[in-house]
Amino acid sequence: MDLQIRRADLTGDRQILIRFLREHLTASSNERRFRWLYCDSPAGKGAAWLAFSKGQLIGVAAAFPRLFHVARRLLPCQVLGDFCIDPSHRSLGPALQLQRACLADAQVGKVSFCYDFPSQSMMAIYGRLGVSPFGELIRFAKPLKVNSKVKEFIGEGWAANVVSHLGNWVLILEDPGRARRTASDVSVHQGRFGEEFSELSYRMATRYLVCGHRSAEYLNWRFRDHPLTAYTALTARRSGELIGYAVFTTENRYAQLADIFGDVNRGELEDLLGAVVHLAREGGADTLSAAVLESTRLSDLLTRSGFYPRERTPAVVCQGPDSPVGQLVAEHSHWFLNQADRDL
Repeated sequence: MDLQIRRADLTGDRQILIRFLREHLTASSNERRFRWLYCDSPAGKGAAWLAFSKGQLIGVAAAFPRLFHVARRLLPCQVLGDFCIDPSHRSLGPALQLQRACLADAQVGKVSFCYDFPSQSMMAIYGRLGVSPFGELIRFAKPLKVNSKVKEFIGEGWAANVVSHLGNWVLILEDPGRARRTASDVSVHQGRFGEEFSELSYRMATRYLVCGHRSAEYLNWRFRDHPLTAYTALTARRSGELIGYAVFTTENRYAQLADIFGDVNRGELEDLLGAVVHLAREGGADTLSAAVLESTRLSDLLTRSGFYPRERTPAVVCQGPDSPVGQLVAEHSHWFLNQADRDL
């Protein structure tokens, strides 16, 4: 195959990138998404690679910059995404060469490491590149209401109302934080994220070996400036000091916990999670989901709060031979990682 791969010019190639991604990956690919995801991140501009065969664009892959605390050091890394191949060219060769280009910055030490959450088919490519999963990202789900399920099996009427009322009451009894009485004050956070969120990120860097830098700039970009999704944020404070926060979104009776951050060993995150459950239920959601890395303190928190594991996605990390982080990022128990650390 006559295959050429080159790095994209984010200005000159912008329109062909947007069109190709819209046709082969996501209907939400447009100018606003591109500018937000590729150009406006506080960690720097993204990078994309284009694969051509006989002058025709047949594939795209991208890497987006992130900052991570690793053993209290703030290091540059990348999360990979926007990988797609034209269906008429989905042989292993083009995909392998395109993904090799994505991994090049990590291999030569321009970034400390890169990470990805590939599909099962994409894992075949990583396998050929000698990359194995270091863990799994698990989507946990907590039912908030039984009304729609009851209607599906019983229909409508007084019997369905009684069963729904009893079922919802049982679900409320399993809500996190009901039996806790902490001194924290949980409330909805209005407006932009301020410098106190950056200070919290640095404090938590002493708790977690591998953790994304959740600066005020990053949180404002990730949640307040998102071109497609509106988010609700909650904070937990003790004597006025920020000690944790949670961010979630609700759409079509489905709520998703996008981020929850703070010291998992204290009760404030359970209080925050309980407040998210309450607001999501009041907002009409039937289910609340949260994606976190397996066997971490976050997954333990969700399990004891009435969440059940659902789909699993492999998590991979790639680094060069001279990477300064070595085995620290290769062990999933070292990570604090959830939906906020993805490229969505």
